Amino acid sequence: MHWCQRTSSRGKVQIFFWSCVDDRSFTQHYATLYFVFLADSSESQLGVLDLIQVLVESLDRVFENVCELDVVFRPDEVRHVLNEVVAGGMVLETNLTEIVGVIKEMNKKAGVVGRSSDVRW
Repeated sequence: MHWCQRTSSRGKVQIFFWSCVDDRSFTQHYATLYFVFLADSSESQLGVLDLIQVLVESLDRVFENVCELDVVFRPDEVRHVLNEVVAGGMVLETNLTEIVGVIKEMNKKAGVVGRSSDVRW
C-alpha cells in the first residue's frame, strides 16, 4: 500500500492505492459517481465491468436516479444493495428485478418510504 499524489486543475489530490503484484483496479464513471473495484488477475475484466454496471443500475432503481448524496446520506441502503449483489467475494445475483425487489421488500418491512432525497436529520 502506498500514497500517491496527483495534480489536477483543482490542485493536488492525494489518492490511496492498494497495490499488490496480482491486483488490478477497475474504474467506471457514471454522472457524478466514480466506482473503483480491486480484483486479482484471475478475474475477467469484462465480468468486473459488468458487475459495476449491475451495481450502478441497481442503485439507480432503488434510489430513483442515484446521486452522490444518496451514497453519502444512505450508506446502509447502499450496503444492502451491494450485499444482494456480492457476498464473500462471490457474485450472488445479477438480475436487477430480483435485487430491487428484495431491497424494496426490506424497505417496506423497515418502514422506509419516500424518495432517497427525503433525508431525516
